[in-house]
Amino acid sequence: MYQLFQYCLNRVQQLSIWNILQWGFFSIAFFVVISMWLFALQRIDYDKEIALQNANLTNKNLNLIVAENFTQLLSRSDIYKLIAHSWLTLSPAEAESKIKAILASDQVFTRIAIFDENGQIRFASSPSKGDARLKPEVMRLLNHQQRWQVPVMSVGEISSESSELWHIPLLIPIFNHENKNGVLLIILDLGYALKLYQNIDIGETGIIHLLKSNGQELVQVRRGGIEIMNPNWMKLALDAKHLSDDNWVGEIKIHEAPSMASLKHIQPYPFYILVSREINDILREHQSLKQKYFVVLTLFSLMLLGGAFWLNLMMQWQRRSFNMLAKSEDEKNLLIANLEGERSRALDIASKDHLTGLCNRRMFMELGASHLIRNKRARSFSAVLFIDLDRFKSINDSLGHHIGDLLLKTVATRLQQMLRASDITSRFGGDEFVIMLTELEKESDVVEIAEKIVSTIAAPCLNLDGHDIQILASIGIAISPRDGNDLQALIRHADLAMYQAKQSKSGSYAFFDPSLNSTNILQFELEQRFTSALLNDEFVLHFQPKVEVSGFKIVGLEALIRWNHPQQGLIYPSEFIPLAENTGHILDLGMWVIRAACQQIRLWKDKQIPAVRVAVNVSAQQLKDDTLAGYIDACIKEFGLAHQDLEIEITETSLIDNFDEVKSKLKKIKATGVTVALDDFGNGFSSLSYIKTLPIDVIKIDKAFIADIKNSHDDAIIVNSTITLAHNLGKQVVAEGVETIDQLVHLKTAGCDQVQGYYFSRAVSAEKAEALMIKEVLFHNET
Repeated sequence: MYQLFQYCLNRVQQLSIWNILQWGFFSIAFFVVISMWLFALQRIDYDKEIALQNANLTNKNLNLIVAENFTQLLSRSDIYKLIAHSWLTLSPAEAESKIKAILASDQVFTRIAIFDENGQIRFASSPSKGDARLKPEVMRLLNHQQRWQVPVMSVGEISSESSELWHIPLLIPIFNHENKNGVLLIILDLGYALKLYQNIDIGETGIIHLLKSNGQELVQVRRGGIEIMNPNWMKLALDAKHLSDDNWVGEIKIHEAPSMASLKHIQPYPFYILVSREINDILREHQSLKQKYFVVLTLFSLMLLGGAFWLNLMMQWQRRSFNMLAKSEDEKNLLIANLEGERSRALDIASKDHLTGLCNRRMFMELGASHLIRNKRARSFSAVLFIDLDRFKSINDSLGHHIGDLLLKTVATRLQQMLRASDITSRFGGDEFVIMLTELEKESDVVEIAEKIVSTIAAPCLNLDGHDIQILASIGIAISPRDGNDLQALIRHADLAMYQAKQSKSGSYAFFDPSLNSTNILQFELEQRFTSALLNDEFVLHFQPKVEVSGFKIVGLEALIRWNHPQQGLIYPSEFIPLAENTGHILDLGMWVIRAACQQIRLWKDKQIPAVRVAVNVSAQQLKDDTLAGYIDACIKEFGLAHQDLEIEITETSLIDNFDEVKSKLKKIKATGVTVALDDFGNGFSSLSYIKTLPIDVIKIDKAFIADIKNSHDDAIIVNSTITLAHNLGKQVVAEGVETIDQLVHLKTAGCDQVQGYYFSRAVSAEKAEALMIKEVLFHNET
């Protein structure tokens, strides 16, 4: 009866497990589908928000450009205002002559007139029937001026005649200390002023609106055309709240269509610029992507649920075969147990030295690496001891391998007995033993242990198959982290120290001496050879092209120094420039670069090659040299070059000390006609005062901002802002480190002037640079 009950209970448990699995697959599939849809909807909302934010940013940037352009155009009215003021004060004839002379070459303003304090026209550059229409506004301005003595520009009534729709009358009060008041009338030609924006692609629904200060619309600029305001156009949904904000960004309705807009007051003039674009147009691409999301998610959901159903069918089949598999379970468990036993024995054989029973090299490397990590976390010391038995080979050869094996076993036993359980003892082969001492509190503990090992091994080994043998050991010691954190490096250093100990005295120990490091040896060799390398012309220049973004034409080269070492081959600057700076050779090296660059330019010119401007890097120490400007000028004259053929590049770090002194020297260099560039902009202090006050012509954006410009929103904003700022200050922009087409497209869209990087070419020899200049136009990595 009991056996029957147990059988029934097992069947119920099995059925429950199968039911749980079947329903579990359906539940997981349903949960995954719901999660995907929730994530997709959240992602769609996020993408929509990003699209609107980007549209706002685009509108704001375009608004800023248009407003700045209009400010520059309208500011030219100040010239006429000054002349009109002199017309009231001094000689009207002389003022009229100046007005006509300036107006003859002015394409922005087409007509000038001056009203006296009674509203009568006293001067007009050309006759017009519409002046009488402006008299009420003229009188209002005169009254306002008499009351407040503040000149306020006003927009007069626009003529309804078709030929005059493009002409905007601007009225400006003028007065002097003798209370002679008047009003200056200037006719603004909107056709010329807005000609710049006719071909700007601002989107299918994008509009640039020019508004009066009261919100009345004057003109609209759409894709490919400009339209003058007419009564049938919609009224913009602008109220006093919008107009009171000089820089408003938000959502309004244009032609009853919700639009994203940016409104900016053109200070101090009675105009606003409004840039708008319909939200539906902004989100058109987003809506297309949203539909694709839904299609893909629907298909994937059907596949997932279908897969769950298929799995349910498969599980039913598995359920039927489960009983058959259960019968062989005991046999499999027995087989697994046997395999585990064999694996343990094989692992023991693979990890142990067959002669001494110590860890072999493989096991030592595994255990040692884990101990190093553990000691690093505990901030304790570790030491690797490399032990070599002196005269072991002669003993092994004279007494036989059997005696040698007994001797190795005796040494291994002594090492195991004297060391702690936490230490790792191994035999690497032959008579070489390697020990790792772990969890040391101080480095001095190693000395005591090393001395103990030396004395323990030196004790006579009695009755080794009838032989009494005494042997000494030489020990090399490397300590972590002082001599390295990598186990391979520690073993190598300990090995070097062991040979040092063996050369010093048999049966002794020695600590690793960093002066034995090959890198230090190389640095010492380079330092000793530096002077002769300059004399023997071992340095060469390689050149990396600077490519114009608009047409991919090579417009410049950057000269980069290399050391063509007779033994080491080509050495890059990162390996010898710090050495030159520390030893004081940097001044001689910098002068060599300047002269070599000028000499190479001369060679290219002699070959009738279309040479371009070559840039050389100038170090901070060179900028402290009072003879730098004179030396550059002398090199240029020596090789018969134009000063425009050379460009010097400075880094932000060179400006830290004696900023005013550096600025003064750069002014001297620039005064000769040599171009000055600020290299690695953004990687140092990035003070805007540097750009504003330094006599620089070119700004080179550091490659750190270019590397992830596609994915990093912050880097993209910094790069775009830098380009806009530089252009506003009249400076060119070069982007460094351009390696992909995505980076190039972004920079071209942002208005960058030139690019430099591996996408087009690495730094190449003068011969290869010559071939590139002959081609003039450079495409993707033709080197």
